[in-house]
Amino acid sequence: MINLEVLVEMCNQVKKPKRETRNAKHKDKMSILFLCVVLTGCGGSKGSLSDGLGYSSFFVPAGVDSTVAILADSLSRESFVEYDQETQGRLLSEEAFALVQESDSLWRILEMSREDGHVVSEDDSIQSIHSFNEAAVAYQEAAQLGGDESALLTRQEGLLDLAQQKFEEALTFNPFDEQTRALLGRVYLYQYNRLKKAGAIENSITILERLVRLEKGRHEFFSELASAYYSQENWQQASVNYLNAETALIDARELDVNAPEPGMLTDQDSLTLFNYAYYYGETSAFMYSTNEAMSGLSRAKTFAPGPAEIEIVDGVIEWIEWDGGNIQASELRDDLAMLEGENLEAAEDGYHDLMGMLQTQPAKDEITWKLALVEANLKKNESAVMRLKTLVDRIPGDLAEDEDNKRYLDAYGTLCYNLASENLRDKRDKRGALTYYLQSASIAWQNQARAYFEAAKILQNNTPEAIRYAEQGLASSPSLEDKKSLYALLVSLHRRAGNQSEARKYFSLHKELG
Repeated sequence: MINLEVLVEMCNQVKKPKRETRNAKHKDKMSILFLCVVLTGCGGSKGSLSDGLGYSSFFVPAGVDSTVAILADSLSRESFVEYDQETQGRLLSEEAFALVQESDSLWRILEMSREDGHVVSEDDSIQSIHSFNEAAVAYQEAAQLGGDESALLTRQEGLLDLAQQKFEEALTFNPFDEQTRALLGRVYLYQYNRLKKAGAIENSITILERLVRLEKGRHEFFSELASAYYSQENWQQASVNYLNAETALIDARELDVNAPEPGMLTDQDSLTLFNYAYYYGETSAFMYSTNEAMSGLSRAKTFAPGPAEIEIVDGVIEWIEWDGGNIQASELRDDLAMLEGENLEAAEDGYHDLMGMLQTQPAKDEITWKLALVEANLKKNESAVMRLKTLVDRIPGDLAEDEDNKRYLDAYGTLCYNLASENLRDKRDKRGALTYYLQSASIAWQNQARAYFEAAKILQNNTPEAIRYAEQGLASSPSLEDKKSLYALLVSLHRRAGNQSEARKYFSLHKELG
């Protein structure tokens, strides 16, 4: 059984500690204070927010149940402060508000000076009085500074710092004053804008972190904080705050009592939500968080204002899914593609390393193809052609028209064709050349007809075989130039074979092509 008299005595001992020792003792005595409040209602006076919570004396009014009195006391502590503290907080709030008004006027003068490209003149100030009702008094003070913009900025910084200090101090006496909280939020916003222009990202993040704690429903503040973290490549915090911004905007629309229907979004809302969701997905991808990235990008598509934005999102999704969500592999693939233009040997090593990271067959096929191209550029043709043959041998005939498969077939056909030409040109090796031409002709690639043509040329002494391969070339969808070459060759071959009618037919076809 807890002895209530002992607890009351303990509370009395910690009722009014010296201010400089409160923080040191706060943690040790919080459990005691909690028990005092719940069981006895004893307590001390209110200190600052940073010092911890103090407690006023507790009593049970006549005719009131003790449980009701305890409930009322608890709710009071969560909802308002004593009158004297409220009055003191209000005075400090009004003093700070006067400073904000002065700072506001200085800010407007600075903005006009920058927009016009010159220091504010007396004539400019007359027009500013009409546009900015509260600017006149501050302008007079600014004029006394000689129109020196740096002096104005220094003065404004001092005013904002002092206003921030006073508002924060006011909240230590009355943390429930909504007007003080709102004005402190306004000061934080000014401070952030000033720091952002000065490029003080760390300090601006500190201010924004405070601001979003005061204004949890303002999506734009979370967005600014996310952008600041993004600029530092702090992807974790950027991601968190883009998601907070998205949530805050949706919540604001769902709870808008003036909306025609709850949750109704304007076109601008949808565009804003598109950006929040997209950047949440992007920053998640930078952290290799595949599920979160895909979730954000999927939401972005639902808010996309048009097909162009959907196409952008689909491109990122395709990039993420290139190897089944293995984002590190997608990233390395991009890096190696850039490296190819700088250092082929390093790119070759990189592609070998990447092959060991891959999870899906389509990704492995693509890197096999890219590695073969790098090897071919490094004059490692035999290695390249063997690598590509392994790849194309696995392509079913009915999938030859698939875009990925077509580029693999084109690469293999081209490499075989080039090896044939090298054998013929450099080695005078007709057998080797014919072998590679026939291999190239056996593949359904874009210049298959040309490979048949070259094979037929080598076989001219074997007229029937030469005619057979030339005609196969015609059946392989040749280009206009390849078709003319094949017609001309067939005219010659049929004349040699004594097939005058066939020779005339191909001659006529050749003439029709011009």
